[in-house]
Amino acid sequence: MKTFGSRGPWFLLPLLATVGWNSCQHVAQAPPPAPKSVTENIHSECKPDDDWIPVNINDQLQWQASDGHKYSIHFKDRTPLTIAGNPAKTLDLGQQALVSGDDQCKKHGDKDTDCYFRYFLKKDAQNGSPARPCSDPGVHVTP
Repeated sequence: MKTFGSRGPWFLLPLLATVGWNSCQHVAQAPPPAPKSVTENIHSECKPDDDWIPVNINDQLQWQASDGHKYSIHFKDRTPLTIAGNPAKTLDLGQQALVSGDDQCKKHGDKDTDCYFRYFLKKDAQNGSPARPCSDPGVHVTP
């Protein structure tokens, strides 16, 4: 301690303050969710797995059917999906689309209704009857 003379450990305070300040700026934050591929399964007579499909922006989303029918997916007013950079309001069964949200969801995602996207399924025509629409609540996007 003689090395510090009359200044004592006070000499180290600026150094400790700088080290402490810089270390506070490196607080670990949770990483954003990793993009994933989400598949919504349609069972007999237009019955999908979940009420609302929970997805994150940058996930890939597609629908598959296990009942042997062909379906198309139709978003009512807004769509959270894009294919090759273009909004996708209608998709065919098995077609994969990127979950991108929309401006309303991205800018105002704190409101519950802004990131819910309603759609309906359209079941293929059979024996000369027209394609039948089937309701499903929709897709819930987490920005």
